[in-house]
Amino acid sequence: MTDTGTVLEDLPATAVLVCKTLEHSDVELTQQEIADRTHRQIRSLRRALYRLDEHDLIRSRTICGDARRTVYQSIK
Repeated sequence: MTDTGTVLEDLPATAVLVCKTLEHSDVELTQQEIADRTHRQIRSLRRALYRLDEHDLIRSRTICGDARRTVYQSIK
């Protein structure tokens, strides 16, 4: 597995911001909560979350009560 810092250097700024936001959060966050904290558009966040997931930097799961919503957490 590669070093997280090295992977982050190759990612867009929004992906780095999302990763750092998740790292500093003690709870899982939805896309809307991430958007509120980062002041980024949902479309940009989806792309950033996809790229972070590709590099195994985050973990996601569907909320049991609402299968349309997903929460995200950093893999520290």
